[in-house]
Amino acid sequence: MILGFTKQFPWGEPTMFKEKVLASFLKANVVTDDLQILCPKLHSIRAGERWAPGMFMHLAYGVRSKNYQCFQLATVKTTQRIIVSNRDKKILVATRGIDNAYIIHFKKLKQDQVEQLAINDGFTSVDQFWKWFDHDLSGQIISWTGKLYLCQQ
Repeated sequence: MILGFTKQFPWGEPTMFKEKVLASFLKANVVTDDLQILCPKLHSIRAGERWAPGMFMHLAYGVRSKNYQCFQLATVKTTQRIIVSNRDKKILVATRGIDNAYIIHFKKLKQDQVEQLAINDGFTSVDQFWKWFDHDLSGQIISWTGKLYLCQQ
């Protein structure tokens, strides 16, 4: 399946998602031509529950357009259910049971975990994350690196 990315945020700033995704495969930060340091993008958050570990994916720009550009092939390593509440500025993730399956209840991420999730999802700050997720969302964290968020009781 295709996992599409945008080149620009709605407010006009470049996302640099391609470079950040490619950095995740190098397992290192990347320095751009203008000496900007880009942290790797380890996953993507999407509405719904269509992705599963083991699925093959095309990471691409310009989906459903003549400008389609697949910039990386990958396999889904992990998925984790997520609820993003912009109104309350909180993020809940599903926890794993003993059999490694997701269980029904969600746990709230602490502030430092929210900051890490924002960076790992390709944003430069939590503020930029909340600007992008200006609505509530129920969906998945789709990771090609195996990143999971664990919550303490």
